[in-house]
Amino acid sequence: MAKKLMPLKEDLRKEKKINNFTIFFAGRLVEKFKNLSIVIKASKILIQKGYTHTLLIGGDGPDRKYYEKLAQKDHHIKFLGNLDCECLCE
Repeated sequence: MAKKLMPLKEDLRKEKKINNFTIFFAGRLVEKFKNLSIVIKASKILIQKGYTHTLLIGGDGPDRKYYEKLAQKDHHIKFLGNLDCECLCE
């Protein structure tokens, strides 16, 4: 049976100090297949244009350090690491 995706649980929001508009990515961090760099760059553009938000990136993979370097000094981008299904699904 497929699990229904739900909004981030309130305890996760409190733990990560998230209280504004949130963009969420969950998946294996592999640039070749996911192109997460496009999302990170778009997030930076949104901030420059005054659109306050938090970009949460859940998952891990061989390109995590690349993404962290790309997001360096951007305090609105948070890496959550691996998340269990209970954080994401009903």
